[in-house]
Amino acid sequence: MLKKFVLLLLILTSPLAISSEKWTLVSKQRGISLYELTNPPDRDMLPFRAEKVVNLPLRRLLYILVDYKNKSNWAPKLKSVKIHKKIGINQFVFSEYYQVPWPFSDRQFLLKGKVELTENYIHIMAHSIEDKKYFAKDHVRADVDVIDVKLYRESENETKIVFEFLGDMGGYIPTFVQNIIRRRWPNNFLEALENYAKKTEKVAHSDWEGLMNTFL
Repeated sequence: MLKKFVLLLLILTSPLAISSEKWTLVSKQRGISLYELTNPPDRDMLPFRAEKVVNLPLRRLLYILVDYKNKSNWAPKLKSVKIHKKIGINQFVFSEYYQVPWPFSDRQFLLKGKVELTENYIHIMAHSIEDKKYFAKDHVRADVDVIDVKLYRESENETKIVFEFLGDMGGYIPTFVQNIIRRRWPNNFLEALENYAKKTEKVAHSDWEGLMNTFL
């Protein structure tokens, strides 16, 4: 029986778990199933769950996700990622900085994240923390309860991605703008990840190969 390995990471999710029965399917297009939380805990929350099976090996997707230096080359509206602190070998404090259309201020996600390798899937997790020394004065901070990415190996060249988000974007954003973000961001994220993974030659791997060989 495969042991549970905890892996090194820098990105992405959280102490709060959301059971699958609380999600309602709202759309299915281009292979992406998009869900919304039936009863969000707060009206300002931005909750969604997106799922897609892509024609890519799990290993390659993991390497793209942990390559934080190049994440802004594909992640929608992401300007940069900064690692503030490493906590042991499997947890990190980091920030992601996102561009927001005028007249709204750009957003900072200040997060504590980790990656776990289980018997059935790779689990990438992050949630907001409070630490004023890492706050960017020219950004509004988003308050994130859950960022959760799971990678399931369907076959040698197929991977199921499950992406969940529950958070408050911070500051003032009109409801119609939040609805646009809720409906477009998860789809754009998964499609951008898939497209980048299929074409890029920039794939981090040296720190992960041994454990991935065991997992797969």
